[in-house]
Amino acid sequence: MAEYKVIKGRRVQSLASDAPTTQLGQVWYNSTSGAYKSVVGAAAWSSGGNMVTPSAGSMGGAGTQTSAIVMATGASASSTYSYDGSSWTSSPSLSQNQTIGSGGGASNTSAIYCGGYTGPPAYVAMSTVEEYNGVAWTTNPTGLNAIRKGQGGAGLTTEAVWVAGGSAPVTAISSSETFNGSTWTTSPGAMNSGRQLMAAAGSSTAGVVAGGQIPPPYTAYALTETFDGSSWTVANVLNQNRKFPRGNGTQTAAAAYGGNSAPPTSIYDDTELWDGTSWTTSANMATPRDQFGSAVTATQMTALACGGETPSSTDATEELGLVNTVETVTTS
Repeated sequence: MAEYKVIKGRRVQSLASDAPTTQLGQVWYNSTSGAYKSVVGAAAWSSGGNMVTPSAGSMGGAGTQTSAIVMATGASASSTYSYDGSSWTSSPSLSQNQTIGSGGGASNTSAIYCGGYTGPPAYVAMSTVEEYNGVAWTTNPTGLNAIRKGQGGAGLTTEAVWVAGGSAPVTAISSSETFNGSTWTTSPGAMNSGRQLMAAAGSSTAGVVAGGQIPPPYTAYALTETFDGSSWTVANVLNQNRKFPRGNGTQTAAAAYGGNSAPPTSIYDDTELWDGTSWTTSANMATPRDQFGSAVTATQMTALACGGETPSSTDATEELGLVNTVETVTTS
């Protein structure tokens, strides 16, 4: 086996105490403890700015951790709120009341909200699509090809948004659709297990969905499927069944977090990270939550979780990121 000096071109430092944790990948020998140490990156949630008001209700979301928007929340299910990385502000409301849809888009000035249902008094699944330009929401005249609520949805720009699954009104849907900025196209291949209330991440040609429930009997599942723009492939399952989770990232580097189990309900605070093959349990949020909002960021480690039920509505926001930590290196 090659020595460290041969691989790196330098010898391991010998220090009397641990080095600062600012240089990811640094290796040294701690002569006091007699152990080799290294700086590694670990996932961790930290507190962000509180929302304008406690909010819940399966909000849609779009944007990044520093430029996010969540929509279809509040008492009227039409309120939207924007986040700049530290504070939330109220934004223009959707054109109509709707919730349990899905969002996508690049930022808090370029977003889209799809489907869901309107009510009360009558809870009606919808195909309505609204787009936001930073000033106002406008209804897209084409809309989805299928009426659906509770679908998984993602997309890093409004020209590459996709939706999958959902239900209408209680029958599980297995179809998916992609958006090119003006029209929706139904994908030729259907999901292997139609369901609703899933975590979704990735693009319209490389997506992943995980978890969800199949109505009825509304059981939570750990099912994972990947999408190549035309067909769906069954993949390794989550470590636990969950519905109402949120997701972000790419098809090969995604995160799924929060949500709840089937009744009797447990609300989750944990995160699972996806590497394109399998899910690994990772950092816990400070606040267990379901029916919450998040961004649709392209980066696995810039997740955003805001509001939701804990089980009461909360205004708390948390941000996922990498934190450098020192670990002991196992040698043989």
